[in-house]
Amino acid sequence: MTTTIQPNPIAGFFAILKSEVLLWMRSPASLVPTLIFPLMFWTFFGIPNARQSINGFSLAAYMLGSYAAYSAIQTVLFNIGINIAFERQQGFYRLVRVTPMPMLSVLLAKMISTLILAMIALVMLLIYGHLTVQPKITLIQYLEMMFRALLGMLPFAALGAGIGYFARGVQSASPITNLIFFPMAFGSGLFIPLEAMPEIVRKIAVYLPAYHSGMFTRAVVDPRTTDSWVHLWWILGFTLLFLLFAAWAYKRDEGANYR
Repeated sequence: MTTTIQPNPIAGFFAILKSEVLLWMRSPASLVPTLIFPLMFWTFFGIPNARQSINGFSLAAYMLGSYAAYSAIQTVLFNIGINIAFERQQGFYRLVRVTPMPMLSVLLAKMISTLILAMIALVMLLIYGHLTVQPKITLIQYLEMMFRALLGMLPFAALGAGIGYFARGVQSASPITNLIFFPMAFGSGLFIPLEAMPEIVRKIAVYLPAYHSGMFTRAVVDPRTTDSWVHLWWILGFTLLFLLFAAWAYKRDEGANYR
């Protein structure tokens, strides 16, 4: 008599989620930059600008909202994209394909573990930002700012997955991610307010996903933003666009390696 063991996809999902969390907890080389870089950039760029004002508007809360968006974006973009490229290079997904576990469950576990990491990075940044510049932000506004920053990182989760499947290994995924992210972050006004940027940069910024993530996050504390939900529609549109790119990159990788 043969007994067939039926796989439990829910238990498998939580097992992978646990392994993903343990992976970044035991990898200080990737964990420390994720948590420390937002604090470092806030110290170098955020604090000096936060103590200034533009047209009578204090930049303390404004800049903290910008860096909250930056923290969430860089956490999800780098951790998902580079990790997928590394795992492809190590043959991890070849192993997954011979198990009953759906690939979608593996990717979902990776997304959720990165969401947890992004929340930790955001809490650290907001506490540090509050202690250093003491902006006039209520606890409810802090919570809403964090929620909006997490929503604003959705396009970059999809973009990270696309880069991870598109790049030929981690050696190319890392420079591709840096080449995309840092010019976009500066050009979107996440490090320096757009009001201080050249006009050409301000015109280009409105077509960048990081700009809309920043605007949507800052709207909690920026009285000049009257219709923040328009930026949410941009965020959702970019998310769909990058999901299509990720699906194409996944199919491309699948066709090149498994057919």
